Amino acid sequence: MFLSVNIGSSSLRLGWHDGEAGSATTATFDGKGGATVLSRHIGQFIEAQGNATPNAVCHRIVHAGAAYGESCFIDDKVVAAIKANSPLAPLHNPLALEMIEACRALFGAAVPQVAVFDSAFFHNMPDYAALYAIPARLGIRRLGFHGIAHHLMWQAAVKRNPQARRVISLQLGSGASACAVRDGRAVDTSMGFTPLEGLMMNSRCGDIDPGVLLYLQQEKGLSVSEIEDLLNRRSGLHGVSGGNTSLKDLLLLDDDQSKLAVEMYCYRIRKYVGAYAAALGGLDAIVVGGGIGEHLPEIRRRCFEGLAFLGVEMDDCRNASCDGSGGVISAPHSNVTVEVVVLDENRFMADKAARLFA
Repeated sequence: MFLSVNIGSSSLRLGWHDGEAGSATTATFDGKGGATVLSRHIGQFIEAQGNATPNAVCHRIVHAGAAYGESCFIDDKVVAAIKANSPLAPLHNPLALEMIEACRALFGAAVPQVAVFDSAFFHNMPDYAALYAIPARLGIRRLGFHGIAHHLMWQAAVKRNPQARRVISLQLGSGASACAVRDGRAVDTSMGFTPLEGLMMNSRCGDIDPGVLLYLQQEKGLSVSEIEDLLNRRSGLHGVSGGNTSLKDLLLLDDDQSKLAVEMYCYRIRKYVGAYAAALGGLDAIVVGGGIGEHLPEIRRRCFEGLAFLGVEMDDCRNASCDGSGGVISAPHSNVTVEVVVLDENRFMADKAARLFA
């Protein structure tokens, strides 16, 4: 029996896995409320399983540095690495550490805990995509995140079409990222050294001129902590719209800032699709996942409109009917298959834990 603990920037997803493929009990909770509330959710979930003690607990870990490319048992060294990288993933790592401690309190130190790293899928990304154009002696490279989701989306594309060599995956949730995969290898991804880079997100800025950060510090007098808070919690949809982070709500509003926020969000995704099609030398499939990707057909429509020159032809009826479920949303004659996938990250995590035990 394995307990999976998947803490995101806006949700806590728990899974109870009995080792049989496809067999699991899951629950999703609001990720807000702090460590005390989230720990209580875990305790209540375990009560619902008859207060059973798992063989192991597996955690999704967003950032532990470049040294960790494979899942591993959590020891003091791993905890130290997660803590050291918390400033680079402030929406995830601190809570992940709290969840590790909460599970230790619930089950005791004898129950092993496993870290499944969100950046593992990008560990072998080519240097020309992974490195920044700064002095190499600084040791800074792009790590990528949402790797579990992108791995699962690539698997779904290949399962549908074994000949799909060039795949773009889009994880669209509170955090958002794009990935380009050729022959099973991630060759580029939008998130970088931290989860801030890339697409516009609910409250994170995505791509930004680094000169803006210098300007904010030197000319506007913002401290480092104020800039960190601005970029992680007060930018993206929140910043552009004036406080609203819900694309579902923004689509219904008629004011200029709300409309601009939606337009910017979809434009950046469309721009990355074009860039990654170039990086891959063509395109066979696009796979979409995440809460926004699953539930908002209008956002998907806006993201992919105008991409017929890449071979992307959408089917409006298929797209509109795919709300919260998976399925192909491209037209039958489309050269590029566009598919929505409902992801099971918790099962992936449990499988990784089981392999460690094996």
